[in-house]
Amino acid sequence: MITQEEHSVQVTGTGEGYIEPGPVTSPRRFLDFSAALQLIKMGMRAARTGWNGKDMHIAAQWPDEKSMMRRPYLYMSPANGELVPWVASQADLFANDWECFP
Repeated sequence: MITQEEHSVQVTGTGEGYIEPGPVTSPRRFLDFSAALQLIKMGMRAARTGWNGKDMHIAAQWPDEKSMMRRPYLYMSPANGELVPWVASQADLFANDWECFP
């Protein structure tokens, strides 16, 4: 079980899992990108502890029939709040300082 500040999360190897809101009594724990991506696919947002912009995070977007995009993609909400498509760097892929939140 991976414990976050605001949620208890269990993730299986298939990308399935569950999220239970509620207080957590254990200290913060960080994730690698693989675990964070599984949670992003379940609708959560993620950020690295090293990012210095307030409220910076990434999330997934699933296009609908009105979208110009046809496939899911990751986007970033930078400090200014203007959403942009996001591609992970090598450093992001190998980092172990990811946190996920609703």
